[in-house]
Amino acid sequence: MITIAEYPNIKIYWYDDERTTIVGQVEPSWEWEYAHKAMTRINDTTAVWSKTHPIYVILYFSINAHNFPKAGSALQNIRKLLDDDPDEETLTIIVAQANIAGNLIRLASRMYRLADNQSKFRYVSTFERALGVIKEHKSLSSLE
Repeated sequence: MITIAEYPNIKIYWYDDERTTIVGQVEPSWEWEYAHKAMTRINDTTAVWSKTHPIYVILYFSINAHNFPKAGSALQNIRKLLDDDPDEETLTIIVAQANIAGNLIRLASRMYRLADNQSKFRYVSTFERALGVIKEHKSLSSLE
């Protein structure tokens, strides 16, 4: 793990030493403002590194990040996070447990087609599954 940036209750880091997977980890008591700053930092980092190899992004709402911040609409803010998406990353995976946050993200995923395997966005309920999706995507990409 190589730390890129930290905001209150949000940490951005490279998951692997090869710098192919960047993680934005969201902990309890986070704020939308910091989530948007984190996504901007992820996008900036991805834009640089994608010139050398494919980059995967995991936005990970940890198991204890049960509730969305009070300020602002959850669906509007999720959409804004997705709209801030750069073209450079290969795949973005949102991880959220089946709780209030997870249920809202699951709803947004249906609205924004995150469940579509052709989409650049995916929703899963565990970090391990996110890593599995990346592994599957890498293996399919190497076959093309």
